[in-house]
Amino acid sequence: MGLAFRRCVCMTRTSRIVYLGLILLLVILPFCITKPVLFFPESHAEALTILIILGLAYLVHLYDVRLKEKEKQSLEKKLEISVEKLNDSFRYIGLVNRRLPLLKNLTTELLSISNGQDRVVFEELLSIATSTIARSDWGIFRFVKVSKQTTVKEFCYTSKNYVLLKTRVGNRELLELVNTKENFKTIGDLFVVNTSDNKADIHCFLIFPKGETNIETEYSILQAIVDQAQLFYKYLY
Repeated sequence: MGLAFRRCVCMTRTSRIVYLGLILLLVILPFCITKPVLFFPESHAEALTILIILGLAYLVHLYDVRLKEKEKQSLEKKLEISVEKLNDSFRYIGLVNRRLPLLKNLTTELLSISNGQDRVVFEELLSIATSTIARSDWGIFRFVKVSKQTTVKEFCYTSKNYVLLKTRVGNRELLELVNTKENFKTIGDLFVVNTSDNKADIHCFLIFPKGETNIETEYSILQAIVDQAQLFYKYLY
């Protein structure tokens, strides 16, 4: 915006110089035209020259007006974008504030309630991710060794009265997320979130079906849960 403003100011100064030059030309015009020009008498030549000068001044004026109008539209557009970003920030802050109690459960407090049963930690994380956040019927943490494309650990969680059948998601499909810019993808009617630790040889994948929640708005908290599961796996195993 600063560059555009300086450019606008610069062009305004240029226009003033042009205006000043045209005014000076009008002043010295009678001294320049002292005899007929081509087939025009002296008076006609002066009148025609004055008309041309006024036309140039009008064109410069139109250019100035259009330049300022474009600058005004640009500033209005940038203001709208800034307001939208500010609103998004407030919405995000509100979302984080609502999720703070959940984030506390993703810390070492899980270890204190596990009583040595490691599975409880991952089932609790899955419960938060699927039932509370995604509002899905079930979820799976699958830990895959990247170099061998094999499953080393898998934890499941289902809501009440739901029977989980065997999923047909292959590790090769999951590993397509490794070393990509995106840590989220869909495979059929399932969602998959990968850990952001792309350098790890064992990756944690969260697999769950479509639920009642818009995943795009809750992706950040799901990513945090997957990363926490990745850390717990490193700590426990």
